[in-house]
Amino acid sequence: MLEPDPTDRLHTRHPRTLPKRRKDQPQPITGGLTFKAITAPHGANIAGDLTILGDLLVHPPSDGQGALVYRSTQANSFSGGPVAYRPFKAALEALITLGLVEKITGFYDPRRFDWGDGVVSGQGRASRFRATTSLLGIAADHGVIVGAARDHFRQPPPNRVIVLKAKSGRVGRVKVRGGRLVVPDRPEVWLLGDQVRQIDAFLRGVEITGGSHQGFVRQFEHGDQPGFNWDKGGRLYSTGPGNYQTLSKASRLAMRFDGEQVVEIDIKASYLTILHGKLGVRPEFEADPYDIEGVPREVVKGWLVATFGAEKSLQRWPQEQVRDYATRTGRRLGQDYPVRAVGERLLGRYPVLGSAGEEGLGWPDLMFTESEVVIRTMLALLKDGTPSLPVHDSLIVPASRSRPAVDALRESFKQVLGVEVLVEVTGVH
Repeated sequence: MLEPDPTDRLHTRHPRTLPKRRKDQPQPITGGLTFKAITAPHGANIAGDLTILGDLLVHPPSDGQGALVYRSTQANSFSGGPVAYRPFKAALEALITLGLVEKITGFYDPRRFDWGDGVVSGQGRASRFRATTSLLGIAADHGVIVGAARDHFRQPPPNRVIVLKAKSGRVGRVKVRGGRLVVPDRPEVWLLGDQVRQIDAFLRGVEITGGSHQGFVRQFEHGDQPGFNWDKGGRLYSTGPGNYQTLSKASRLAMRFDGEQVVEIDIKASYLTILHGKLGVRPEFEADPYDIEGVPREVVKGWLVATFGAEKSLQRWPQEQVRDYATRTGRRLGQDYPVRAVGERLLGRYPVLGSAGEEGLGWPDLMFTESEVVIRTMLALLKDGTPSLPVHDSLIVPASRSRPAVDALRESFKQVLGVEVLVEVTGVH
């Protein structure tokens, strides 16, 4: 599948939907448009199998040309994808030969950075592609307007709904994200996959408008670590570029389920609540768990997010939070709110934070518990015909079903952790 290059990107779709393009970066594509009249050189027929065309057409053009999209052209990167390497290569070469697609060849420098002591790391860029003005013209002649082709393309649901990732590491000073691991063919994995398929089978009977959802994968983390037992991570991710999880909350609230308005139910301080439950401590929360006297709410929330993510005592503010604070206030976060002073205030309020990051209490463990609560709630709701879509620590449900959904979420928390949870419902209800 072709992806938008983080400067732009490509994927591979079948007729009927697609993602929105963000202004600051190109978006993925996943095509499935068929042109009966086009035949490739050497007798290779482009017409039935060029699902990549949708990837080239769904995003708004830039400067009169198609959006840049990218994809690794290495054969091993096509394993398990909707299009095999050889058909992809033949179709793409034909499109380039016909002058319908432009290719910008990628590169890789394996020794781009030398950190000393024999540690080196590389840098490169995948090959990028874009529709030429000729292809844009042919599409327009067939009633397909580039950048507004969502109604013509639909990405098929994923074949493999369980994803397993290795733990991230570092090469020198560079963080290297954990890669995908082979998912074993075992009964426990079958059961996990059956849950995901059951949810998606139900959702296929619901008309979802205002946001795209083609199917879920459930992604587990730290699969290469000793003692891994399918209890790390486990969030549901909606697949495909431009899916509803990538939308702003305001845009998500404009979605409709079978024409009905929706609300979003947020779990307040999800990880903090779960940490209390795992330690057998009843959360003593007020209406807003982030309300700490003398410290702005966004600073409190930022410290908690960084602490849970770091899995260790926070020694300095993350650079992203420093930049965001400076942008909002014109001031320096570390001077206004020293990280250690904020930490002391929060540890005084919530002593359980001293255990964050310990064995069984790291972010993958908290995420797994959160995912179990969310999935348990979704399965309970679908039994009475209520659709729901998760956004990590929140659920989107029909407005008319907000009360039963809140009750189901609270009950799931009690069953999994034995604690009460605070929720907030946003939207008309």
